[in-house]
Amino acid sequence: MQNYKYKMATKRLQKILGPITILIVAAGIFWAQQELSTSDVKSNSDIKSLQCNFVNSKCQFLLDGEPATARFDRTPATEEPITVTFTLPSSVTITRARITGVNMFMGQIPLILDKTDNRTWEGWFMLGSCSEPVMQWQITVEIKGRSAPAHLFFSTTRNTDA
Repeated sequence: MQNYKYKMATKRLQKILGPITILIVAAGIFWAQQELSTSDVKSNSDIKSLQCNFVNSKCQFLLDGEPATARFDRTPATEEPITVTFTLPSSVTITRARITGVNMFMGQIPLILDKTDNRTWEGWFMLGSCSEPVMQWQITVEIKGRSAPAHLFFSTTRNTDA
């Protein structure tokens, strides 16, 4: 009789333990997701302030509360050299810059910049062509003393004259 009670108690415990385990795991995943999304908002606040979209070959943003500008010498097109000029606060030093494709992997295109005066950095790049009708690009600019880089976005359209 006692063995029968033990078996029944074990079966009830097994029936309850499965759903409880699933509930605990789901709650843990939900909690971790909430923590990650909250920490992302905190850490991304600096990044969001350093995002910019080029309009008419010009991108304006703020660095340390001061105006900053990135400008192309002409509308970017694939397989053509494009000059980009950054006008930044004099206290800002660019440590690295690169271009990557957003909607298609195109590798990393290094952007070699020279400081031409105390506020101006200039360099050039050439984009590869791809099959996308509209290619979206991102310039990532790493700045000395900042944990988050600036992200500048632009796009090119495929030349259909070929």
